[in-house]
Amino acid sequence: MTRPDIIRRHIAVVAPSLQAALIGPAVHKQAMRRIGSEFGFPPVEYQSVREPLSAQQRANDINSASKQRNCKAIFAVAGGNDSITLLKYLDRNVLATSRTPFVGYSDNTAIHNFLWKIGRTSYYGGSTQIQLGPGPSIDPIQSGSIKKVLEGKGYLELLKPSHYEVRGIDWHSPLALTEGGLRSPYPEYLWAGEPKITKGRSWGGCVQTLLQLAVMNELPTPLQLRGAILFLELSDEHLGDGNVLKLVRAFGEAGYFNAVGAVLFGLPPHSISQETAQLAVPNPSAATKLLSAVSSEIGKYNDELPRVLGVPIGHLRPQYVIPYGGTIEVDGVNKTVRAYYEAC
Repeated sequence: MTRPDIIRRHIAVVAPSLQAALIGPAVHKQAMRRIGSEFGFPPVEYQSVREPLSAQQRANDINSASKQRNCKAIFAVAGGNDSITLLKYLDRNVLATSRTPFVGYSDNTAIHNFLWKIGRTSYYGGSTQIQLGPGPSIDPIQSGSIKKVLEGKGYLELLKPSHYEVRGIDWHSPLALTEGGLRSPYPEYLWAGEPKITKGRSWGGCVQTLLQLAVMNELPTPLQLRGAILFLELSDEHLGDGNVLKLVRAFGEAGYFNAVGAVLFGLPPHSISQETAQLAVPNPSAATKLLSAVSSEIGKYNDELPRVLGVPIGHLRPQYVIPYGGTIEVDGVNKTVRAYYEAC
């Protein structure tokens, strides 16, 4: 690992959970090149990217990167399944005073929630191995929102892409470096609730990880989320539509939909499998059917609650990197969603 203290300004790259760089080294190498060329800062790979480490050691990479004055951001390589094991090793004092934005999604929801609880803004999206390394280039939506994170100012309107994919080519294949996954037309957003303008601090993340955090009693209460923008998205480890609705119902019974100011729900990564598990065509009709059911379920608890379902966040490409604990505006009058990017 290059010593970050001798680099004037850089982007730290860490692996809080899955060591995706070891699974697809060529894709990882391309992601590191693109970070430098696309965003203008050299990447510094921490030990967790290259070696199997304990939860404490992986947490220490985040702690260490957060101390570096010249670190522009911390990028997670990928999600995984055990970021919850890092929480007890994250240095609350260091992270509470750090100005370095953490960027990642999926299983990294656990780390975002930790930062949210200590008053920090982080950014949800942008894993290097999934969004930056594969394919012929970085999607403009992806690049534009990451640049906003690094600038620490301004806003983006979360416009609907023309097409999207839910799974790329196997990282072991040379084609993963030059070709993207199979794409389908992106469906229209579903708008519901009172047509008004709502602006608030965001909280949420990957549903599968939020279930883990709920068991650990790590979720904020409805009172703590009063007026917030709640955003939820699903990983490609499918729960089944019925179980998703059960979770939404549980949020309703707990009182969240009578506390938050608005709800965003990411487009589910539903797909139609092809000959191999690595090839899948996105299934927008199935995704939209689930979103309609989710909206109806929320409406049983608060039908006036503004909600936008099908936004490009989470487990798909292209994907907006949005503030977690920062400001999001849902404008039901003009049917726009804006994410605001501020220095952490």
